Amino acid sequence: MGTGIMLGTVLGLKKITSITRPDDSSNDSFPSGHTANAFFGATVLATEYGDQSVWYTIGGYTVATATGTFRMLNNRHWLSDVLVGAGIGILSAKASYIIYPWIKKQIAPKLPSNVSFVPVYNGYAVTGNLTIGF
Repeated sequence: MGTGIMLGTVLGLKKITSITRPDDSSNDSFPSGHTANAFFGATVLATEYGDQSVWYTIGGYTVATATGTFRMLNNRHWLSDVLVGAGIGILSAKASYIIYPWIKKQIAPKLPSNVSFVPVYNGYAVTGNLTIGF
């Protein structure tokens, strides 16, 4: 769910804003999707494992910060792209932890327990995997 929120926000903003990259290679600079994804992962890692060891949180956010930094050093993003991408990643993860329990409570009682759906986005298409257990 959080990945869907993050991707939808990033891809929507890229389409709406059409900001040129620092290296002039394309008009999809804002926001940084790599940075959003990295901070999303860091936030999930911190939420799930941060109480076991502070090093999970430190490690996750260090890698996420390095991702954003290298996106700028490689001349692929502006500072604003990276900062907004980080915010989108963090907020998407936080939002999913708030929204998912409510959705699960509303939908789960109506579905068989052996059905799952996992959405997938590969950079070009949105698809998904439906699993029905017997």
